[in-house]
Amino acid sequence: MMRGMPRPRRSGRSRQRSKGRTLGVVGSLALVSFALVAVTLLRTHPTPTEVLNRPQPAVTLPSRNPLALVIGDSQAMGGFGVGALETWVAQGLRSAGFQPVIVGYPGTGYVHDRPAHGDQDGHPNYVTSLREGLYNLPPADHVQLVVLEGGGNDAFDPAKDISAAAREAIRLVREEYPEAEVLMLGPLNQAGDPRSLRVKTAAVLAAVATEEDVPFIDATSWVADAGVAGELVDGLHFTQKGHTALAPYLGDALSALGVEAEPLPAG
Repeated sequence: MMRGMPRPRRSGRSRQRSKGRTLGVVGSLALVSFALVAVTLLRTHPTPTEVLNRPQPAVTLPSRNPLALVIGDSQAMGGFGVGALETWVAQGLRSAGFQPVIVGYPGTGYVHDRPAHGDQDGHPNYVTSLREGLYNLPPADHVQLVVLEGGGNDAFDPAKDISAAAREAIRLVREEYPEAEVLMLGPLNQAGDPRSLRVKTAAVLAAVATEEDVPFIDATSWVADAGVAGELVDGLHFTQKGHTALAPYLGDALSALGVEAEPLPAG
């Protein structure tokens, strides 16, 4: 929890025979099989509705470990050979004594949906996912901290939309987890340009955090500070080495805010 900082304001409630017949049956079966193959080929990629309603893997709750629930994008979810529990976000939270539980989808944000494209599934933004129960969330009594991570995918959206969606995401997580602390972790600035839209997005999110009495961690300088631009695989996502190098920056920021896991009661 946060030493020396006020607890966030809470909202409401914490949501399918004869020879002649045989030939006829065989012919019918062949036609059915052909039709099934055709349908399968046409349905190689799921429809948007199927994608949007596809549940996430079950959450496995650790024994007697305080949880930090992270709702985020690819920086928290991982990719390019990096698992969700080995991202810089997860590593940083473990350094503060939390067991991270990561939910979310790459390419999403507070406002931004990830469209289905080719072999890539689609998924709606944070707010819609929370409202419609598309995240597989752990029980409230296991969660001490909720981290709203990201915003980089919202960089091309209007500031007023980002602001409104961020406020609603905070309201929804407070309703779901009334006893947990809520923290916002802003986007990275991989290119290092101070004029980047990601920097502007971070400023919008920071203002919302101030208004909502939620601590905000600004991560826009960390890629440059850690010197890990060379560990970017595609300009946005990191190798495992890059994730590991960034993790201490989150750990230090959590420590500076006094955010740490509290021991769970015995029993």
